[in-house]
Amino acid sequence: MATMPTGIYATGVFILSLSVSIQSESCSYKFNVWYPDSDVLNKLQVVELKVSNLSAYIDLEILKLKHNDLQELACLQNKTNQLELELIKSKLKEFTDKSASNDSKQHKELQIQISDLAQRLIQLESRISRRGGGGRKSRLKQERALDDTDHVSTNTLRASVSDLRSEWIMIKRDIFDIHKEIAYLKRDHNDVTNLTTRVQDTTETLRKTVDNFKTSLDHSAQTIRILNSNFDTLKQIVSTRNDEQLQTEFRKMTKKVSDLEKQLQTYGSNTSTLEKVVEKMVSTQLIPNGRIVETPTTNRTLPTDCDEVLSSGFSSNGVYRIQPIGSSNPFKVYCDFSQENLIVIQRREDGLQKFDRSWLEYKFGFGSLYGDFWLGNELIYQITNQRKYGLLIMLEDWEGKSGWAKYTEFKLDDHRNQYSLTVSGYSGSAGDSLSYHNGMKFSTEDTDNDLNMRNCAAENKAGWWFDSCYISNLNGVYHKGWYTHAQSTNSDGVVWFTWKDSEKYSLKKVEMKLFRM
Repeated sequence: MATMPTGIYATGVFILSLSVSIQSESCSYKFNVWYPDSDVLNKLQVVELKVSNLSAYIDLEILKLKHNDLQELACLQNKTNQLELELIKSKLKEFTDKSASNDSKQHKELQIQISDLAQRLIQLESRISRRGGGGRKSRLKQERALDDTDHVSTNTLRASVSDLRSEWIMIKRDIFDIHKEIAYLKRDHNDVTNLTTRVQDTTETLRKTVDNFKTSLDHSAQTIRILNSNFDTLKQIVSTRNDEQLQTEFRKMTKKVSDLEKQLQTYGSNTSTLEKVVEKMVSTQLIPNGRIVETPTTNRTLPTDCDEVLSSGFSSNGVYRIQPIGSSNPFKVYCDFSQENLIVIQRREDGLQKFDRSWLEYKFGFGSLYGDFWLGNELIYQITNQRKYGLLIMLEDWEGKSGWAKYTEFKLDDHRNQYSLTVSGYSGSAGDSLSYHNGMKFSTEDTDNDLNMRNCAAENKAGWWFDSCYISNLNGVYHKGWYTHAQSTNSDGVVWFTWKDSEKYSLKKVEMKLFRM
């Protein structure tokens, strides 16, 4: 049973809660991942407060604009009064000129008009003086007060804007980190989904295997019952017959053996023909994809490596049985025919196998030839001891990039010399991180052969040809990309230093493959 991840959106922040559980008849697996993030919410509240301060600053600017408009309006009113005063003065002068030429009646009327105009003139002058006096003083006071207020407000707002800008930059960085974390969570979800699928497939395979074992046990039990019954019958027959009858039966059996020997001599002449037919049938046999392919265990000699497997007519990638020259027992290897006739001696791709193993486990190998595994130092020695081999290392990081390193000489010494390494002739795109270990003996946590005062294998949780300590360590802990000191106090990942220029980046996929020179 598996549950899918759920996501919650809160003010632009994505918080992912992931829960996966798997159950079978005899096993159960459960994965829980929680990624809360409340600090960003607090930062957004601070930004909201800063925005409110900015709004207050804008309101203050609007008030300043209104004040400037009022000042301009007062100036216009003063100009209007001055124009009106000049108009009255011009009319007064005109009436005065006319009064000198007109009669007394008109003169009186003009005098009345002149007195009215003079009165209006006095009123206008008093109004202008009041506006020019007290108004100017009050306006100057207001302007000075506003200038002081503006100066203080401007400095305060400048500091606030600077703080807001800094906070906004920090929040943008946090948002970027959140998006990056979401990408990591999506990738982890895909990894968990793939792991779930593999576990389900493994569970189904185990269930089928158990069913087959049960069927085999039932057949075996039935066969044992039949044999017991036959044995009881034979005991009864032997007990009922006397010696004379046994001698008669013995003579009959001797005659049958003689007849069978004659028939065997007759069939012997056709043995070579039958062997040719069998070899032809083996060479034309189809190999289904995904199945373990084992070479026939007849009198024919087993292949010594994957080149000879290909020469025998097999060309599909898979597991084959080989027996190197000088080896007393055959063993299985994974042959990769996609590029060359390669013998895969190590693979890291899913992190399901723990590589922090003992000397004995590294000697004879561990893991699954279809997943993560180490072929075994003794088996690698037997292969590389029979003829000259090179080594191809394929690397892949967590960003989808690939690199490779190729060596024209690769060989291990025997167990008496602690499987010491001989490697040379580098070419490739990932840099040479293995020649540094040339000549070193193999080390594990329980067999320390490195040149350091500390135990490099124990600290880095891997078996490798450690010097003091390493430039490469392809058997390290399976971290996911960059890992921090909090995740691991030692630099114990799957490392190829010359490719990533760091010992704190752990690779996603690695394969070490032998090829015949």
